[in-house]
Amino acid sequence: FLKFARGDLHFSSENFTGEMLSQVPSLHRSNLPTPATSLLGREKELATICEYLLKTDIRLVTLIGPPGIGKTRLSIESAHETVSNFNDGIFFVPLAPLDDPSLVSAAILQTLGYVETKNLSALEQIVDGIGTKQMLLVLDNFEHLMDGAAPLVSRLLSACSKLKIMVTSRESLRISGEWLYSVPTLLIPKDDAIIELETASNFPALKLFTERARAVRSDFSLRADNIQAVASICAQ
Repeated sequence: FLKFARGDLHFSSENFTGEMLSQVPSLHRSNLPTPATSLLGREKELATICEYLLKTDIRLVTLIGPPGIGKTRLSIESAHETVSNFNDGIFFVPLAPLDDPSLVSAAILQTLGYVETKNLSALEQIVDGIGTKQMLLVLDNFEHLMDGAAPLVSRLLSACSKLKIMVTSRESLRISGEWLYSVPTLLIPKDDAIIELETASNFPALKLFTERARAVRSDFSLRADNIQAVASICAQ
């Protein structure tokens, strides 16, 4: 029952008929959030991060950058893109609400759906539960827990041979095997550049502003009399 509840459906595959198995579309488990808005102008970044996640010799990817640059959005999108490559699931662990590094292991344990026991520590239960599963953990907003929780990440990677971890943070974890990806700003026009309506689509920042503005004002559009102001706002 515990194996089944944790998603180890293969443990009793001999008990399923071929017809029953054909009715199961996918065994990939995931709690990834579904974004409410579209992702604009991040094709190159998305391709690079997915490439990192799919390389067998890269097991820790950290997306770094200042607040609001889009680290979380990129991590979720890249996780969605690669979900079929992680047979045992992708799990998103939001760490922003936590104020104590010692709570990170409990948050991961809860996200994975493992039942806490008094006989083992949360870390030991995570290690036992993951084992050799092919899984991706997405640890979001890691920076404020860095000092106490970075060793936990190192321990999990060391103990679980097929586990991969993607972290979003304002700074590096500085542990062995980490691959950093510095999330860039969206492309914006250069200062004092004259932008023509015909070339506005070349700048993802302008496209993003326009889409978000139209969500609250249906008649909004880029025009010759507002495009410079919009470009200035994006640059700010």
